[in-house]
Amino acid sequence: MEIKLNPAEITLASHVGTLRQIQNVRAGRQHAHGLSNEEAQDWQIHCEGCLSEFAVAKFLEAHWCGNVGNLEAPDVDHNIEVRTTKTFNTPLIIRPKDKDERLFVSLVGSNGLYTMRGWIYCKDAKQEDWYYTKDHRPKCYWVPTEELNHPSTLKPHFYERYLLPRINSLLNATKRNPTEIDSD
Repeated sequence: MEIKLNPAEITLASHVGTLRQIQNVRAGRQHAHGLSNEEAQDWQIHCEGCLSEFAVAKFLEAHWCGNVGNLEAPDVDHNIEVRTTKTFNTPLIIRPKDKDERLFVSLVGSNGLYTMRGWIYCKDAKQEDWYYTKDHRPKCYWVPTEELNHPSTLKPHFYERYLLPRINSLLNATKRNPTEIDSD
């Protein structure tokens, strides 16, 4: 499943990535998860992260706040994390401290053109067989691509599980419409 950002979307998302990196420089933050200064391409990592987050939000027609500063905030909407790699054979990385209730989406690509590999809930990804260290990086869960849920199931799942209940809640709260939207 391919997601392509247009030039305006790339400009917006990369600007937020730049703001994130500026904030990290000002705060004196070090690289996380065993990344060395030589490996890290700080500006590129933050811009690509924002581009991939925006791509998932675009695909789902969901909110992307482009959060700057709140390191605990989800990447998309209220519960979605996005992880991106440049190669198809790299497993999805889930870290021990990642929140179990979050849904993780795996993308491959760069520069505004992405292919969705699949998705999985964090709690389902934390399997002992997938927990190991690789190269010089700290121990984490390396989820094989074939274990991810198929990309075509993400949008229906998101709508049913997250979007429709919120719509129903808003309708009930405002009492604008006595007919409840059926989420089944």
